Amino acid sequence: MLESDRFTRCAARLSGGLFTVAWRALCIVIFASLAILEPLVRVVLSTLATVGLLMTLIVGVLGRAAHFPTVFMFCMSIGCFLLLALYYWILSCFGELGDEHRDR
Repeated sequence: MLESDRFTRCAARLSGGLFTVAWRALCIVIFASLAILEPLVRVVLSTLATVGLLMTLIVGVLGRAAHFPTVFMFCMSIGCFLLLALYYWILSCFGELGDEHRDR
């Protein structure tokens, strides 16, 4: 009876360790992919947001164009800024996963 309890504890510990290693490897791959794409995502989303806000201001508000989708352009620009903030938040979440056991 004692041997089976010891085997069960050892197997549970081993499977937990393997799961931890696999999870960390997956996090490293995801973080590396996001970090490599970060400059491209930053340039594209910030450019779209800035140009969209400028177009909304110049054409929609100051120019008072009749058929210009002012509200849609403004919402798309804010959405690009929010997507960029979400991207950085996800990047920081995966970046912090590797640091949680560094102090030990």
